[in-house]
Amino acid sequence: MSSFSEFLESISWYHWLIILLALTILCALLVEIIYFIRTFNCVFYAKFIKKRIHILEKCSVGGICLTRDIDTMLNHMNNARYFRELDLARIDFYLRTRLYDEVRKNRGQIVLANANIRFRKFIPVFGRFKITTKALYWNDDSLFLEHKFIGKNGVIHAILLCEQKFIKCSGENVINALLSQGDPVLSKPEMPLEVTKFLEFQEVSRKTLSSSTV
Repeated sequence: MSSFSEFLESISWYHWLIILLALTILCALLVEIIYFIRTFNCVFYAKFIKKRIHILEKCSVGGICLTRDIDTMLNHMNNARYFRELDLARIDFYLRTRLYDEVRKNRGQIVLANANIRFRKFIPVFGRFKITTKALYWNDDSLFLEHKFIGKNGVIHAILLCEQKFIKCSGENVINALLSQGDPVLSKPEMPLEVTKFLEFQEVSRKTLSSSTV
């Protein structure tokens, strides 16, 4: 034990600096540190700073396209990054609407099952944007969310419709419990046309996959 203490005392400050730098680089290679830091901040702000909202209210989170987000053209956001940003938008929505708490109370889970995105205008490097999230419709199996990437002067850069699947719990029970917390109590909206067409497309895709071979 004493020899180990002597060993630690023999290491100079610049050796500790090199070790710290090496560990930082190793962590950066193994995991995307900034993503996890942003996720932690998103959870913290949604739970303790931002106000709670009703399940049918729209919420938003901010973002900026940095150099690590750009594609090979070097001037705008990579398409894959849109989905990464949506992870944070959904976390914000789940926590502020208490949807996550209600799903856990019912001993279930909620996961992304399907998504369809339409790109309208690229987000430039260092361009700021916000992502709005709104519940459009739900059934016993799924919740359908609409996400919009909104930039300067209200320009919609992209719009995405996704299906969140309820696992081991009833979507109707979960959402009805959240609806009852509203003042006044709101009712389930009619199925929007985009959700109807989205489900039709998913059914066609399911049949195509079931009949195809590798």
